[in-house]
Amino acid sequence: MPEDLASLREDAPFAPVTLDLKSVYGQGKRMAEHLCALYGQQFGMACVVARCFALISEHMPMDGPYAAGNFVRDALAGEDIEVQGDGRAVRTYLYGRDAAHWLTRLMCDGEAGQIYNVGSDAAVSILELAQAVAAQVSPPVDVRVLKQIAPGPRSRYVPDVEKAGRLGLRVETSLAEAIAATMQANANDALLPQY
Repeated sequence: MPEDLASLREDAPFAPVTLDLKSVYGQGKRMAEHLCALYGQQFGMACVVARCFALISEHMPMDGPYAAGNFVRDALAGEDIEVQGDGRAVRTYLYGRDAAHWLTRLMCDGEAGQIYNVGSDAAVSILELAQAVAAQVSPPVDVRVLKQIAPGPRSRYVPDVEKAGRLGLRVETSLAEAIAATMQANANDALLPQY
């Protein structure tokens, strides 16, 4: 996402480079959207594409490739939160319950053949996310950034959600509330017997 853009609209002309092997996830999502368009045209299916941005929820993995889940895991364990990069990357986080509401609404009221961004437009850096998670535990844990600030523009991935807003969709749960709910659910899960 170019640094001078505030957010990405559904029709933004930016896409991952096809020869970049690190872009396989993005390419897979683009292919799925393309297949929806083909099936919609060929078989008359009413396809609505939901382009999901980052989510935070008690159902996300706490030991996977998602920074938010790893931060929650570490904070609940009373361990320092480690930011693997320089902390400058910017993302947005939509609570899972809000995302479910958005997806249901898009299935019912979204226009066939259209793409809708599903996400929050409240941008935060990865460092700010780590600090927000750390602020939810007592005693507090430290946040450690593992890499020096990288030269050049920082990575940004922020959706424009104006189109979804026309369907009455908006962020219902603040990031702080989403973090608290995610941490509470995972703290409770840690107390359950393991079978």
